[in-house]
Amino acid sequence: MNWYLARDDEVSKRFAYAVDDAMNRILDNPDRFPLVCGNFRGCRITKFPYQIIYRFGKDFLRIQAVAHLSRRLGYWKKRR
Repeated sequence: MNWYLARDDEVSKRFAYAVDDAMNRILDNPDRFPLVCGNFRGCRITKFPYQIIYRFGKDFLRIQAVAHLSRRLGYWKKRR
């Protein structure tokens, strides 16, 4: 988001809204999105080249990364 903010305030706002929308879609139904790498799922961020990478269980949902779609799949796996 900082990258967008440094370039265009309006685009950064649209990105923030798109991330919020994606998060709400994930929270509504975490099973809805496909597995992208191991037990991690990915939800595309509408109109931006990113996806939210996450995993969940009975009592948790963990966001692993907001990953750019052109990056190598799994580059975010070692993050804590």
